[in-house]
Amino acid sequence: SLETTLISVVIPFHNRLDWTLEAIRSAQAQTHPCLEILLVDDGSTDDLAPLQSLIQGDSRIVYLRQEQAGPARARNAGVARAKGSYIAFLDSDDLFQPDKLSRQLAYMEEYGLAFSHTSYERMDEQGQTLGHRDSGKFAGVVFPDIISGCPIAMPTVIASASASPRAVPSWLRPTMITAPPRAMVAAMM
Repeated sequence: SLETTLISVVIPFHNRLDWTLEAIRSAQAQTHPCLEILLVDDGSTDDLAPLQSLIQGDSRIVYLRQEQAGPARARNAGVARAKGSYIAFLDSDDLFQPDKLSRQLAYMEEYGLAFSHTSYERMDEQGQTLGHRDSGKFAGVVFPDIISGCPIAMPTVIASASASPRAVPSWLRPTMITAPPRAMVAAMM
């Protein structure tokens, strides 16, 4: 049953606590009932006291801390600890729509996909919509188009945790390049 499929949501953050709290709350508000939230602190120096009560009040949240190494390494630390059958990514300055995970999981299961991404809306710091970004046409074999630009935003990506790295050509494997994860996920689709 899809309702019992565990999705791990990886949220890397460095400071920006107000936005991070909003991102966490958008993950907590998902209609998909079975999820864990891996909150990866990338060496924050801000006071994290407001975060502590949120963490203690929700057993789905796992807090991890690392020395500052950047968002890609923080994401990788979250992925390494993820227990879910699927892994979703949410940056600390982004929000999920409440049904994002349930709808995307259903789509992936229906079509047997190991990776997927969605279109998204951009918004300003006050929450006003700045426009819609359609990434739906960016699928299949995307090389070399990905070199000139990638319309896929990291928080739109869900990947199956069981996807084999052997299915990825050696020249695209994360150990071979240092490109941001969004570029690698897009290239593998």
